[in-house]
Amino acid sequence: MQSTVKTGKKGEQYSKEYFINNGYEIQEQNWRHGKNEIDLIVKKEKVICFVEVKTRTKDYLIEPLLSISMDQQKRIISTAHQYIMLHKLDLEIRFDIIGIVIEESKMNLKHLEDAFYPTLD
Repeated sequence: MQSTVKTGKKGEQYSKEYFINNGYEIQEQNWRHGKNEIDLIVKKEKVICFVEVKTRTKDYLIEPLLSISMDQQKRIISTAHQYIMLHKLDLEIRFDIIGIVIEESKMNLKHLEDAFYPTLD
């Protein structure tokens, strides 16, 4: 059984390749602000995407795309805000989730665009 860290890194690398193959530019991988991290920050045309990657082995209990809590969404949004302010960006933003399930040597990737939105609370 692979460690969860190793599984996660494998999923992030596969996601990175997926975005490159679909015309995105990789801006950052594992970008940190304080204790918070965004797995991938990618750009395509005038849209910057903050991406959470969830990778599971075939014996997962919860669908990877559904495993991001409201608290985690808030942390990602807050961290994205810091990135935008630090880099003085004036682009459309999007929050995406990549869900990957590893079955034997096959990786099944699902990309959910606009997975969640910043809220006013």
